[in-house]
Amino acid sequence: MYTQLSIYNATKAVMSSVGSKIPGFADGKGAAAQFKGPVGLAWDFSLDIVYISDSKNGAIRILDMDSLNVNTLVTDNLVLPYGIALDPTFSLLFVCDYGDNSLKMLSLDTLDWITEISFTSPAAVVYSDKSNPNFPGVGFWYVTSFTANQIWTVD
Repeated sequence: MYTQLSIYNATKAVMSSVGSKIPGFADGKGAAAQFKGPVGLAWDFSLDIVYISDSKNGAIRILDMDSLNVNTLVTDNLVLPYGIALDPTFSLLFVCDYGDNSLKMLSLDTLDWITEISFTSPAAVVYSDKSNPNFPGVGFWYVTSFTANQIWTVD
């Protein structure tokens, strides 16, 4: 089981690692933090933080890239989060929850779950800022499935 995240530079040398080698659930700096199956990452370049879906802990965690501190963002309403994607324009985080077959939208401003859409075995989500004709100024979300062998567009 994966329990660590390694941070590489442009030459593929490990600059630092976050998380202990022991699976668990703990906030902290560097190796003091514990994960249990981190699988999804979304980087907010403007804040220099990385959102992490900690799947086996049913949590979304935040990694501050400057300090290497890990903190828990949310654990409520999550079963087995996998893929995540960020819409920085509207401060939204989309989460594929494989455990309850849904795609969830989290407001990063209020930490409230805004909506939930049912999907078959959602695995990954990608955001495209290409303008959506149905909602001007809003992009498209693409969701993949583990078992349905499909890619869905959410607008």
